[in-house]
Amino acid sequence: MKFMKLMKSFCILLVFPILVLCSCSQQSNVVFNEQVLSEARMVEINSVLIKKDIDCIYPVKMSKIDSLFFIQDLVGNNIVNAFNRKGEYLDCMIKKGQGPNDVTNVTKEFVLNRLGKIISVYSKPYLTEYDINKFMNGEREFCMRTDCSSFGANFPVMNACRIDEGILLAGFTKDMRYAVIQSDSLSDLYKNYPSIINTANSEELIPAVLSYSPCIGVDPTGKSWVQGTYIGGTLEGFNISEGVVKSDFQSFIYPSYYEAGAGINVSWGNETIIGFEDIVITSGYIYTLLNGTKGRNLKSTPPVTPFPNKITVFDKQGNVVKIIKTDCMMMALDIDEDENKCYVVTYNGEQGYDLREIPLL
Repeated sequence: MKFMKLMKSFCILLVFPILVLCSCSQQSNVVFNEQVLSEARMVEINSVLIKKDIDCIYPVKMSKIDSLFFIQDLVGNNIVNAFNRKGEYLDCMIKKGQGPNDVTNVTKEFVLNRLGKIISVYSKPYLTEYDINKFMNGEREFCMRTDCSSFGANFPVMNACRIDEGILLAGFTKDMRYAVIQSDSLSDLYKNYPSIINTANSEELIPAVLSYSPCIGVDPTGKSWVQGTYIGGTLEGFNISEGVVKSDFQSFIYPSYYEAGAGINVSWGNETIIGFEDIVITSGYIYTLLNGTKGRNLKSTPPVTPFPNKITVFDKQGNVVKIIKTDCMMMALDIDEDENKCYVVTYNGEQGYDLREIPLL
């Protein structure tokens, strides 16, 4: 795959193989309404360049902690790298390898515990949590591993992260969407999916579509999280109370047009409306990079607007409250509530990536 967006899809296919793509299929039982985007308040804010051509191959996630930036790379052995306030490379925190702080592979983007200053990744079968303070202080061991194999033995696990009441496992089948582990035992198994498609095999296909490269953002309290689809624009909110997972909201914006493959394998195609590239939850809002371009634009040479130039802001009930239009194509974002700024990694159209900041009005 020559172009950046297709590279992302290619790497995902290595984890979730797509065998033979066939016709586009999607018929919804829910009501999708992209009109909420045109009805939302729009503000235009220019970005400020921090560093042009940052040292990375293909960035997919970023977080700002104090005066540091941590950026996850999809390609190469250096998975998560640390940068200073000027966007200059400092060191690699998470590597592929066999060392005491290394992981063998990472299937999804990292999850940040902002209060604890912990970045975690799931590398089957381990949830590995990295202590940023220990890493920056030069300590030899700065990670903790939790073996999830006994909990996920009966269910395939896509991702895992620590929440307020234990460990959250994210699945991708009809038998397990989320599982919560407390005190080394299963406290809840959540199986509910919205009826975003209506086909002969929808019971199997709905989980496949919703779990194709989704974005998951965890609330700073650890008591709630949201999941946004890559195929189409569905945003869902969840909370956990006394070990039980419940649905907070469901927002259906772009329909889930997908390419069907062999069995229950799916991918995006020419008619797919690309959904969420990144999600960050603050104390008051949900900040997202909702794309909205069609798959055919990613396949063109060169790709047409492969990444969004807008930040779509939702409230905690899943309502679109504001859209921030910028002067750059954004791949990943983070919010600094104290500074009232958004920090983004952007695609500069020259096969390179910049680090920018956007003041929030």
